[in-house]
Amino acid sequence: MARLAYLHGLGSGPQSYKGTLLQQRLAPEHVLELPDLNRPSLEQLDPVAGLEHLDALTEGDEWLLIGSSYGGWLAALFAARHPEWVRRMVLLCPGFGLTERWPSLVGAETM
Repeated sequence: MARLAYLHGLGSGPQSYKGTLLQQRLAPEHVLELPDLNRPSLEQLDPVAGLEHLDALTEGDEWLLIGSSYGGWLAALFAARHPEWVRRMVLLCPGFGLTERWPSLVGAETM
């Protein structure tokens, strides 16, 4: 049986509103895992470290992934790296092209 996970967005975490609400709504029929993608920390966020964390969690199991924003982008990257491990994905506003769009989103001074 495939494992089900919610991958949170940027600036969020495993206890996000969306993730915990989905977890409550799906229980007890389904176990929704909420991995922490803030690797090594939110301040030093490294997508490669987030992908490595998912690799370590996988243990060869298949995944059903729900990803929001940054988590959707990581879900797509994870599926591209390991198509044999991802059975299905639901991407909620995936953060595709976020690095190119970020300066216009937050402004030059903030960057």
